[in-house]
Amino acid sequence: MANIQGFAITNKTPIASHGEGNDEKVMRFQVTLPVTAAADTIEFGYLPDYAVITGAEIICTATAALDVGVTGDGDGIFDGITLAANVPQRTELSTVMGKNLGMGPVAVTGLCTGVGTAGTLNLIVRFVVEEPGVAYPFVAAV
Repeated sequence: MANIQGFAITNKTPIASHGEGNDEKVMRFQVTLPVTAAADTIEFGYLPDYAVITGAEIICTATAALDVGVTGDGDGIFDGITLAANVPQRTELSTVMGKNLGMGPVAVTGLCTGVGTAGTLNLIVRFVVEEPGVAYPFVAAV
C-alpha cells in the first residue's frame, strides 16, 4: 500500500499561498445579452495571474444557450449549457477546475451557441491565487 503525499508534506514546506493559508476569492461578471444572442462572443473580464478556479455559478434573467471558458479553453467552465430564466446553474464537469491558469491575461469569455432572449447574465467565478516560487514552481494546467 502506497503513501501518497502532497508537495507541502514531501518537502516539509508549508506555503502560505496554498491550502489553509489562501483565501478563496470571488469575481462576479455581469453582461447584458441582446435580443437574439446567437453566435455572439461575450467578454466577461479577466482573472488574476495564477488563478485556480474552484467553482462557478451562472444565472440569467432570460433564456440563453452558451459555452463559458477562459483563454485557451473556450468551454472550460460551462460546456453547452442552456439557461432557463432565473434558474442558476453550477459548474460540475469543468475542464479547468482546480488547475492553475498561469500568467495572464486570463480572459473569461463566452460564446452564445443558440438563440436566446434579451436579459442580464451573471457569472460568478470562485478561485484561489497560487504564487509560484523556487519552493513551488508553476505547473501549467493539463
